[in-house]
Amino acid sequence: MSKYSDYDFETVTAQCDNCGREYEIYGTTDYKEANAELRIDGWINTWRDGTFLDFCSKECRDAYFKERHSDTRS
Repeated sequence: MSKYSDYDFETVTAQCDNCGREYEIYGTTDYKEANAELRIDGWINTWRDGTFLDFCSKECRDAYFKERHSDTRS
């Protein structure tokens, strides 16, 4: 999983599953709210093989699947 909630500080930290870039979202611990903010900033959330993956860009998503899978569909 690439998102972590800190309930004491009301933050969600997302980490790109390809390059490791982090993005912190303050004032919430709700993953739906966090995903909405991430999408506004260009992040891509993908469901693959029973788990959610987060990528900071289309390029990172494509590179991740090129290395690990034969297709790059989201």
